[in-house]
Amino acid sequence: MKKLIAVLFVLVFTVCACSPVTTEYSSTVESDYVYDTTYIAPDDVASKSPAKKPNVSSSNTSKTSSQKQTNSNKTSSKSDKNEPDWLSTGNKPQFETYIPSGTVTYACYEALNATQKQIYNKIDNAVNQMTEGMIALGECSEQDMHVALYAVRMDRPEYFWMPTTYVTEVINNTQRAIAFSYQSGENSVSYTCTKQERTAMENKLKAKIEEIKKLVPKDASAYDIELVLHDYVCKNVTYDDSKKRENNLTAYGALVDGFAVCEGYSRAMQLLLNQFSIPCRLVCGYAGEEHMWNLVKIGGKWHHLDATWDDLNKSGNEIITMHYYFNISDDRIKDTHTLDADFKKADSNAIKNGSFNLSIPECKSLEYFYGNVENIVLNDDIEKSMNVIKRVLYEAASKNESTCEVYIDSSETKWEIVQNKYHLPECITEVNKLLSKKIKISRVVFDHETGRSLIFVIEYLK
Repeated sequence: MKKLIAVLFVLVFTVCACSPVTTEYSSTVESDYVYDTTYIAPDDVASKSPAKKPNVSSSNTSKTSSQKQTNSNKTSSKSDKNEPDWLSTGNKPQFETYIPSGTVTYACYEALNATQKQIYNKIDNAVNQMTEGMIALGECSEQDMHVALYAVRMDRPEYFWMPTTYVTEVINNTQRAIAFSYQSGENSVSYTCTKQERTAMENKLKAKIEEIKKLVPKDASAYDIELVLHDYVCKNVTYDDSKKRENNLTAYGALVDGFAVCEGYSRAMQLLLNQFSIPCRLVCGYAGEEHMWNLVKIGGKWHHLDATWDDLNKSGNEIITMHYYFNISDDRIKDTHTLDADFKKADSNAIKNGSFNLSIPECKSLEYFYGNVENIVLNDDIEKSMNVIKRVLYEAASKNESTCEVYIDSSETKWEIVQNKYHLPECITEVNKLLSKKIKISRVVFDHETGRSLIFVIEYLK
C-alpha cells in the first residue's frame, strides 16, 4: 500500500509491497507428502459399487454458493444404497436472494466531523473534476485536512487517477489549500493520467466491471456475490510490486491490467462490491509489512476479507485460491494481521502518513466464514472430520478439479500432528472406491503460522 505523505511543497511517499501469502517464502509452505493409493484392490472396488465417472467441468470460473449447493446435492444424493453416508454430509445453509439497493456506502465520510466533511467534499469534487492548481480548503487544522483527504482516498476506489503525492499551502496560519496538479519550480505533482486518457480508461474499467457482473447469478445471495467477486480477483489478478506497473495500487490496475499489490486487490474488491451495494471498506494495518485489506458487511455483520492473502499465486502447475481470509473475525485476523490505530488514538506522524483507520467496526462473527458456510471445517471429532475430507475430495474429483481445501478448528495446529490425525490415506482409499479415475494427493499446502488451512493438490492416476 502506498501512503499519502506531503509537507509544504516537499513530496515524500513510501511504498508497501504487501506481499500475498505464497508457498515459496511465507508462512504457507508445501509439504512433500505424497499419499500412495495404489494398494486399493480393484476387484474389491468393483464388487462393492459401480464406478462413477467424474463430471468434468470446462469452466474456469468459480461457482457460487448456490451453484455449489446444487452440485453437492447431485453428488450427495444417495441414489445407490451402497453409497457411503459421508456423501450426504455436505448440506449448506441457504441464504436469501440479495437485492441491491443501488446505494453506495461511504463509511469514512460518515465518520468525519462537520469541518472534515466540508474539506472532504471540496477534495472529492476537485479530484472528480481533475482540478488543477491550489484548491482552497478554508480554515482548518492540518489534522482535519489529512483525515479528510484519507477519507476520500478510502471511500473512492474508482478514482484511479488520484495521485499518491500532493502539495499543500498554508495562508495566515489558518487557511489551507491542497493541489494534486501543480508546478512550482522544482516542485510538481500531477494526476496519474490526462482527462482524455482518463475517459478511455474509465470506459475500459466499466466494460470490465460489466463483464464481471455477468458472472453473478440473478438469484445470488450477498454471500454468493462476494464469493464470485473474491474468486475472480484471486484468479485473474497477479501480484506485482515492480515499479514498471504504474497502476498496481488501483482497482484499474487489478481489473484491467491484471496486476496489483494489496491496495489494488482491496480497491478492486471494494469497487466490485459497490456495484451490488454490499457495504465494503478498506482497512490499513501490518502483516509482515504495511498492508491493506477489506471489511465486508454480510448478513448485517462485518467481516475481514483479504483477497491478496487468499491468492497463493502459482504453485507448481496450479493456480491456488484459498478462502481462509474470506469473512473472518477480529480474533482470527489477529493471527497474522495487525490493524493500524484509530485516528482518534493515532499520533501526528501516523495521521500525516495515512497510517490509521477511521472508526473500524468490530468483526465478531464467523457465521459467514467460507469454511463454515461450505461445511469444510475439521475439528477434534475424527470420524466426522474424515467424512468432510472424503466428501471434499470426492466432489473435487467429480469436477476434475486440481485442488480442494479444508480448514481446521482445533487446538492441535502443528503439521506433525495434523498430517496423521485425520488418516488421509484411508480417506483417499474410500474416495477412490467411488471413482473410475483414481486420485492421490501429490502435495499438501499447510499454513504453519495459523495451523488452520489445508489445501490438497490432487493428481489423477492413469
